[in-house]
Amino acid sequence: MISLYRYSLPFHSPFQTGERVWSERTGCLLHYRDERMEALTEIAPLPGFSNESLDEVLCQLINHRRVIDDLLSGVSRREEFRLRLRRMNLPPSAGFGISAAWISLTARRAGISIQDWFDTLLNPEIRVNTTLGIEHGKELLTQIESRSDEGFQVIKIKCGRDPANLPGLLKTAADRHPGLTFRIDANQSWELHHASNILNRFTGLPIEYCEEPSLWSSESEFRELKRASPVPLALDESVCSPARLKSALRGRLADCYIIKPMLFGSIFDLLEALCNGKQIVNDPQIIFSSSFESAVGRSITTWLAGMAGGWKRAHGLDTGRVFQKDLAELPPAGAVIRPEPAQHWEIPLETCNRDLITPIQQNGT
Repeated sequence: MISLYRYSLPFHSPFQTGERVWSERTGCLLHYRDERMEALTEIAPLPGFSNESLDEVLCQLINHRRVIDDLLSGVSRREEFRLRLRRMNLPPSAGFGISAAWISLTARRAGISIQDWFDTLLNPEIRVNTTLGIEHGKELLTQIESRSDEGFQVIKIKCGRDPANLPGLLKTAADRHPGLTFRIDANQSWELHHASNILNRFTGLPIEYCEEPSLWSSESEFRELKRASPVPLALDESVCSPARLKSALRGRLADCYIIKPMLFGSIFDLLEALCNGKQIVNDPQIIFSSSFESAVGRSITTWLAGMAGGWKRAHGLDTGRVFQKDLAELPPAGAVIRPEPAQHWEIPLETCNRDLITPIQQNGT
């Protein structure tokens, strides 16, 4: 049977991305247990990016509790599971969490690892980038130096509407730390008609790509900006559904694509969009990123990055450091994660910090 828990994880300090400021991350854990095994998964809509709220998701999970329990306990065929999950018309975050639990349970029942169940390989060394919020002046340089000392070679910088002196600061940082590469994330905060001028200010710097520089209304607008840009461009929230991602990949719209699995719904739908129904392979265009989930969700995203993400790319898995406390202790992410191939992606409930989770009273059909 399934049980639901709510969590709230305060940040060390408010975290700013574009125009948004957060003080905590909230979400839900779904725990399944039968007489032989258990699975723990995370369902956590991302404020400002997900269309659904946490309360809306919890209401649907409670109302469909018995149906979800039957899915996890009584369905063994992949296509039947996908069909029945799709018929429930749940929000993307719920589809992600339920499919993650089903995959883990089904692989365990078959006595094989998740990557073997998918008939693919798992990257033995998953590179990780670190992320800095919007900082200024010496504070940004101090943070870059600190992360470089930790071994990170790829640093993602959140950038607001006005980059101000950011190009100059990155030039100073690059001169001090040769080998560092930067990613700029504007979260669509630059006006489209000014974006190319802003991008030109980063010419000659070690910029791997700029992520979501502007809000665009047509592919032709984005292609025009891409042609004018001196740095590669990446898409994130613009392609946060399987259909949009599949279309962008088919049309070779961007140079890279940032995948936050929590926003895409069923893991099967995401992988089908990435691989076009073919065998899962690592794609150099694909960078996986957490949605600031707890350790439970990050563990699942890490496995997906290891199977379907670019093996030579750094993935956005260093987000646990923003929390005062996390739900569970993961090995320090650092600049490289070395997953144990024989393990599965979920974290046992008994290892979670019970002080941070609250059981949810459940009724429903």
